[in-house]
Amino acid sequence: MRDVITDASQLTADWLQAVLGRQGSLGRGRVIAIDKSAHQTTTSTVVWLSVRYSGGAADSAPSRLLLKISRPGFHPQFGENEVAFYRRVAPAMENPPVVRCFDAAYSPETTKSHLLLEDLSDSHVEVDSRPPPRRETCERIMDFLARFHAFWWEHPRLGEEIGSAPEPPDVASMEEHLAGFLSFLGDQLPLDKQRICRKVVSTALDRWQRRFAASHLRPNEGLTLIHGDAHFENFLVPREAEQNHIRIIDWQFWNVSVGPQDLAFMIARNWTREERRLLEMDLVRRYHDGLLRHGVKGYAWEDCWRDYREQSIENVLIPMWQWQGQLAPETDWDGLEKAFAAFEDLECEELL
Repeated sequence: MRDVITDASQLTADWLQAVLGRQGSLGRGRVIAIDKSAHQTTTSTVVWLSVRYSGGAADSAPSRLLLKISRPGFHPQFGENEVAFYRRVAPAMENPPVVRCFDAAYSPETTKSHLLLEDLSDSHVEVDSRPPPRRETCERIMDFLARFHAFWWEHPRLGEEIGSAPEPPDVASMEEHLAGFLSFLGDQLPLDKQRICRKVVSTALDRWQRRFAASHLRPNEGLTLIHGDAHFENFLVPREAEQNHIRIIDWQFWNVSVGPQDLAFMIARNWTREERRLLEMDLVRRYHDGLLRHGVKGYAWEDCWRDYREQSIENVLIPMWQWQGQLAPETDWDGLEKAFAAFEDLECEELL
């Protein structure tokens, strides 16, 4: 196994020369200099690279790259999962919806990982969540997600070579986490919302059995591969639509589930009530139409809308999981309020 880069100082011209050589991206040229600029995120160190070559370098040799290094001591499974995506999942697609990856390494001994990715900032722009994107951009993302989910829909490799089928929730563990979270919040969360959280947890196994147990009778029934963290900032939209495709970044949370889980995270957890009322139903319908257009069969609109509502229920627990996993230094009150508003508007309690 190749060594994992754990610090930007380890990234040398010789190392990059070897990586690009293995990829066939260099031609006869050589890497002669690298300019670096680093930035810390919650989960990783991101290093932007500007690369200079000698004469003879191929036109395909990338001039700008991004090195993503896992943060020491922070949930190593995130890095392992993302490396697995670039190594096993992306190559299984003819035109994967990802940034080109030149190197992906994970060490089980040290639990460190790195990714060397192409920098697309010249050709693509990151989507902003606040304010919400324009309708046209949202529709393009729905079309894109429908095509991606349709490719993996009930795919025979899911749960075998790629990912694993959804497992039943450990309700006792969830109740323990929730008790700690509510104690942490004290009286900041109103009693009616605490009641909803407790009911969401206590009915978790019933909901899982209702939606996922069938997949154990007919493998992968209604399941696909999802991004798992599909907020708008993780979508790169091309500056010139006719020349490039949308790309998705940050694949730490990819998993096997129902497709509308990505939509519920994107819309029901991140938009205000007023914003959802303008676009929510139209976008979910457009997504469903896209699934059918790309060959998905036996998935009625009523099933899609119910899956969207079911997955919106889970949003009220996201701050609990963030607290338990130390993903956020403080409670995401904005996301929690939006999740509860969607829970009410979508009449989710009747699904519990």
